[in-house]
Amino acid sequence: MDGVVPQKREDPGIGLGSDPGSDDHDLTELAPPDEREEIGGGRGLDWADSTGIRIRAVTQPVQDDEGGRRGPFRGALALVFHISLLGEAGLAPRSVQQQKPSRFRSFLQTPAGKALLLALAILVTFASTVYVSTLVAIPAILLFGLAVPIWAGLKRPRYLALTGIVIILLVAPISNLVITQDIMTPVPASASGTALPEGNGGAVLQNALVTPYVGGTSENFTWTVTILPQYIPGGAANETLWLNLYVSTCPGATGNNSPNCSPGYPFFAGGWLNRSVANLTTETNESFRFQIGTVGIWDWQMSLAVRNNTTGALYYIFLVGDPTYNGIEGPVVGTYATTYESLLLTLYFDDLLFLGAPFYFVLLIYMILKRRERTKADAQQRAAGPTPPDEKGPSLPTGGTTGPPSATPQAPQEGACPSCGAVVYAGEKTCWKCGASLTAPAATAPLSSGGKG
Repeated sequence: MDGVVPQKREDPGIGLGSDPGSDDHDLTELAPPDEREEIGGGRGLDWADSTGIRIRAVTQPVQDDEGGRRGPFRGALALVFHISLLGEAGLAPRSVQQQKPSRFRSFLQTPAGKALLLALAILVTFASTVYVSTLVAIPAILLFGLAVPIWAGLKRPRYLALTGIVIILLVAPISNLVITQDIMTPVPASASGTALPEGNGGAVLQNALVTPYVGGTSENFTWTVTILPQYIPGGAANETLWLNLYVSTCPGATGNNSPNCSPGYPFFAGGWLNRSVANLTTETNESFRFQIGTVGIWDWQMSLAVRNNTTGALYYIFLVGDPTYNGIEGPVVGTYATTYESLLLTLYFDDLLFLGAPFYFVLLIYMILKRRERTKADAQQRAAGPTPPDEKGPSLPTGGTTGPPSATPQAPQEGACPSCGAVVYAGEKTCWKCGASLTAPAATAPLSSGGKG
């Protein structure tokens, strides 16, 4: 180590030249060492200058973004410098024990760590989608599908893109297991409103439900409801006329043109689903029996027609359904498998729209920024002078000597790749950047020219 002299150049494979967020840093000037010490498993130098800055040079292998070991320079030693301020601040030098986060990131770059990250991203996105909302699932997939892998060093866009695809492909079917079971669970009985204008201290329509909640295409479903006319606003001035039942695949639909759905949805009303309940004065139980005969997830609604005898105005008292469509879930016609299948494509579409689109948009922005960063780094490197790639390690001096390399090596002759324009050097057979062959066809020997006279 005494013969190794750091050079005033930036190596593209170490420190800020490759990863600005790395713990490895390049230095342009080093004070002469005055103290040697052993650090961890590597040998190191430790000295302090007059400014109170302690500089420690530690030899250790360097890892790339994907966790692969690149060195140490395939035979040479890579210098990784750790700087810590001492003196009045009283800060201690960095120790080996402070490298635990790096070890954890290194584990995340292994196949087991990648599998753990992917499983965590799927689990968090699934839980957010099913138990919270899609709005929460969006930052969840961005955090655990993009931010955490990038922090762990898994920065290749292709890997990140494949991670997003796997998350979306698995979250939809896993979420569907829970959603299907929730849809096939019977809902409690419904009632109409208790406040004006639907009610007066109580609900006019109570205990409204459908049985069975799940059945086949040949099932005769039964809807029941209890009517309490004493809660009709206005009392004797109002008269009950008839009771309506609406069954449809469009939530809350009471006609063929609901704003909640596209036209053409199945809808049943009238006929057997209309019952006369003229001028009720006491509590009455009413029921409807109807065979739907079509597999699907159905909704229903019920209304009581009331007429004001003083003004002749007609109005309807509806059940209180869901807060979005005012529909009541059920019945479900079919089995668990048919219901699961009918929901899967819809869930995939929703996941691609609400999870996939933000994920790949942010990934595209990340790729653009990284490309600009690499372009800027290449420009700075060209301005500072080209440096030969370290794929084959530093060459040893000729003449049979085995001593340390010269402190001021001469820069090799450089050229340009005919395919991509990257800087290449004499003796290389392929371009280090695009892989194009650099071997030129043999030149024709020049013709000899005879001298004059």
